[in-house]
Amino acid sequence: MSDILNIAHRGASGNAPENTLQAFRLAIKQKADMIELDVHQTRDRYIVVLHDEYLKTGILTKRFIKDMTLKEIRESNKNIPALAQVIKLVKDKIRLNIEIKRGSGYYPDIERNVYSLFKRKRLLSDTIISSFDIDCLKNIRKISDDIVIGFLYNKKDWEKALKKAVDLKAYSFHASNKILSKEIVDKAHKKGMRLFVYTINDEDEMRHAVELGVDGIFTDYPERLKKVLRAGN
Repeated sequence: MSDILNIAHRGASGNAPENTLQAFRLAIKQKADMIELDVHQTRDRYIVVLHDEYLKTGILTKRFIKDMTLKEIRESNKNIPALAQVIKLVKDKIRLNIEIKRGSGYYPDIERNVYSLFKRKRLLSDTIISSFDIDCLKNIRKISDDIVIGFLYNKKDWEKALKKAVDLKAYSFHASNKILSKEIVDKAHKKGMRLFVYTINDEDEMRHAVELGVDGIFTDYPERLKKVLRAGN
């Protein structure tokens, strides 16, 4: 059970603001194995960390990340980090799972820009790059066979998605807890992939996922999951 990855979902987001340096520091402090975070791309091609593709700039107004510069984003919300800042914080401390929210059809060359950043920092082998966007994942695989791909999925027709993940030489299949079953875990393993499940915060559900044989659990409370995993050893 000690081999099950404790993955801090948007950092230790149950106890700190999600996708912030504060949440990432807390995940490190709580000894999570990996941090999951979401990325978008600014107008001037910086990769920034937040879940939504826009910022609320008023009660009824919002601006899209793709239309803003990094400077404008920081003026609007100083808690939104650039991915480069996160890498500096976590390097040699904890691994990362990057979720690219939308591919180059929306953010020009985002896949290559993320790849280049991790290649320069020599972190490709320690980083999973994931997405729900199948075209994004295809672009990633075209860039390099060295990229560790995580295939995100949350619908009931997961068997077709599993085949697509195999075709992309994905390292891991990331399934929603809503579709988790012994069958999906076993089939992912049979295909040579790891099975990670998201997002589980309840201790009983954590224990159930462990019993099913998952390889990693995304949680907002890595300290809670650590306690469950420790008790199971």
